[in-house]
Amino acid sequence: MDLHCPKTPAGARLSAESLSARDHAVAHVVREVADELDATPAQVAIAWTMSRSRIVHPIVGARDADQLRDNLAAADLTLPPESIARLEEATGFALGFPADFIAQTSPWVFGSALVAPH
Repeated sequence: MDLHCPKTPAGARLSAESLSARDHAVAHVVREVADELDATPAQVAIAWTMSRSRIVHPIVGARDADQLRDNLAAADLTLPPESIARLEEATGFALGFPADFIAQTSPWVFGSALVAPH
């Protein structure tokens, strides 16, 4: 399957050629999930970012009112667990240090005061 875009759309901030094969693969999964949920890729990306943490919020940069409305609709989009799993798998993102160190040492540092994340 060829995931590369043949031509960069007019008005795009990046050229398709400047993206890696991994970038294109992630974009492909985002588009698949968006199609399945009758949402836009931007809504899926924003909803996915919001689903990762209750304290970290995406910053949207809309060029016009239509794009802002599209981005804000992500607040009403709930991604099913299987969609989140597909997005996570596609990105292969791992927090790494210091998050892995904190997770590993928190039980003995905080003991019974440790509160599990939701």
